Amino acid sequence: MQWIDSWGAANYDGYAYKAWLIYHTDYAIYIAGLYLALVFRAPPLVAKYVYGGEGVQRTGEKPAWPRCPWICWNLLLSAFSFYGASHVVPVLLHHVRRDGLRSTLCTLHPEEYYRGPTGMAMGLFALSKGAEFGDTVFLLLSGRRRLPFLQWFHPVTTFLYCWHAYAVGSGVLTVAAALNYSVHTVMYLYFAVAEVGLKSLVRSFAMYITLAQITQMAVGLLLIAFVTYEKYLDYAVGRPDADPAACAGTPWDAVRVQILIAAANLVPFTQLFLGAYVFKRPDAASTKA
Repeated sequence: MQWIDSWGAANYDGYAYKAWLIYHTDYAIYIAGLYLALVFRAPPLVAKYVYGGEGVQRTGEKPAWPRCPWICWNLLLSAFSFYGASHVVPVLLHHVRRDGLRSTLCTLHPEEYYRGPTGMAMGLFALSKGAEFGDTVFLLLSGRRRLPFLQWFHPVTTFLYCWHAYAVGSGVLTVAAALNYSVHTVMYLYFAVAEVGLKSLVRSFAMYITLAQITQMAVGLLLIAFVTYEKYLDYAVGRPDADPAACAGTPWDAVRVQILIAAANLVPFTQLFLGAYVFKRPDAASTKA
């Protein structure tokens, strides 16, 4: 990764990327709209033009031909997530140890956020949320007739959030990136191993991966609630050392968007976990007399 870091330190300009995101905010809506059109309109087209007819996938078996590129895709995203985690997590921990949690969340360090290897990792994190729409393409090519709500809602909402948060600058996004990079390193590796044909070997990890996803959203929600409280104390109530621009590293619009996105995703992920692992119905075979 040394050559990537060297290139990022010399060439990456997060300020130009930030400006592009701001001046092209409407593009985020267009991209999200095209993605949703793909989700809801592509399945019958895939069945007709890729598999030659509506009834080709009635057996429920996955076609073999997308498997190899899907494995490579998952390995690529796992490696990319490891790269991101290795750059963002150490910087985040350094600030928490040195400055404390409040300062870490409320102070934006532009030269780390928009410049150098860490800034490039943050910029790529925001960009990768659009690239992760590729997961949906592979699901559709595998013959899925209809995607579950969470499999399209989560990608599109996190894409919109990351676009906005990187554009305006948010200390909380650094925490979100560190958590998400870490979880996705393991999650995409799990997907790759499962697609190789070793799903039975790694099946027991699925519950913990889902739990990790829930944890990152719950932590994000708690942290943004903490930031909201701190901003309220300084801005609305006033303290002896109050500053009208207190906690400026996470602006109000970023606070509102993250609360909405984190809460909207936490609920269905929790429902998924409870339905799959806590209140799981016994198999039909085990209930037969």
